[in-house]
Amino acid sequence: MTTTHHRFWDDAAYTKLYNFQTSKGLLQAIYDAFEGHRAAFQKYELLHGDISASNVMIDSNGRGVLNDWDVSMSAKRPKATSSVSLVRHDLNYRSGTWKFLSAGLLQDPHKRLTLQDEIESFFYVLFYYAIKFLPHNLSAKEVEMILEKVFEKFWYDFVLRELTGGDDKHSMIIRRAYVRELRFVGNEPLSEFIRQCLKYLAEYYRWQESVGEYDWSCERTRMTGVDYLSDTPVPGPLEKLKLATHECLRALFESTLAREDWPNMPESSELV
Repeated sequence: MTTTHHRFWDDAAYTKLYNFQTSKGLLQAIYDAFEGHRAAFQKYELLHGDISASNVMIDSNGRGVLNDWDVSMSAKRPKATSSVSLVRHDLNYRSGTWKFLSAGLLQDPHKRLTLQDEIESFFYVLFYYAIKFLPHNLSAKEVEMILEKVFEKFWYDFVLRELTGGDDKHSMIIRRAYVRELRFVGNEPLSEFIRQCLKYLAEYYRWQESVGEYDWSCERTRMTGVDYLSDTPVPGPLEKLKLATHECLRALFESTLAREDWPNMPESSELV
């Protein structure tokens, strides 16, 4: 497949995402970029490669654009011999901006990029700007902890010989670490959107864990001749999950943006 890389950058027409004026405007811009991503994926089976705050731009009408496709890649997969080969590959495909990479890509530098990784990155773009710029009930110290541990933290893995991270993102998704009591002040649409996204992500990561457990049981059974599979639940198909495609999150974006209880005053002001 031949792909054409596009840069939508135009200083006169576009501005950085942090110049958003309202929480609804922030969500709208990210949704517009998400829609561009969905169109590219559906038409060309293309992944962007760097879903990040710097690549979601706002045009003169306050609408979002997904910029800079220079590291985009095909989403097509080699034929799978086991379910685990759907989420791993021999080559290192990790690219992008550290803050916004999925927990899975940070934990495993050799994991192959998937649609679900990029959907997760859209969530982090929203969450990062929401806790930095919008009024909520977390203290400045709590926000600083999230920015450091969820978005910045890394360490060197001497076995993989790679930088790794993502454990705090994973904990936030699975255990609601750091965000269990998070509420955006006077902003139920955004609060509920964040909660629902975390539920979708948790469903996906629990499914991944079940796939890993099943594949490990298959391998142990093959190597030892002992039946480990009878006690291991068979994971359901990816297609049953909320994040199997763009569609469930797209519906959540649209229903949230259609709500009438959004704050109608300018809200953006850096809190940390």
